[in-house]
Amino acid sequence: MPYQQSNLLYCCMTKEQEIFYKQVSQINYKISTHEGNANTRLASQCSKILLLPKAVIPEKYQEKFNKLLKLIENTLNPIPGLLIPVKIDSIYNKTAVKYIILLIELEDYFADLNC
Repeated sequence: MPYQQSNLLYCCMTKEQEIFYKQVSQINYKISTHEGNANTRLASQCSKILLLPKAVIPEKYQEKFNKLLKLIENTLNPIPGLLIPVKIDSIYNKTAVKYIILLIELEDYFADLNC
């Protein structure tokens, strides 16, 4: 019996990109369903954002993403243990919205790579 190729689409993403896409999708879902303002929603996912694989971030998003990571690190440094901050220090809701949009754009970027 000859070998038949399956009809499954082959993914165009690397394993790291696939992991990033799945994680950022979950983060965006939780941000969209969390209560509160943009800053509170973003802060609720701080620890998960820090765990995203940084090597796969496209160059055009790296600067903004690194700024977000720096803000998160500065917010989490004085907090003991595994506590989650209520808000990200030194940003307004308008800025938090821009970072949420960044995360959504990253999700869309990797969704487009998924054949």
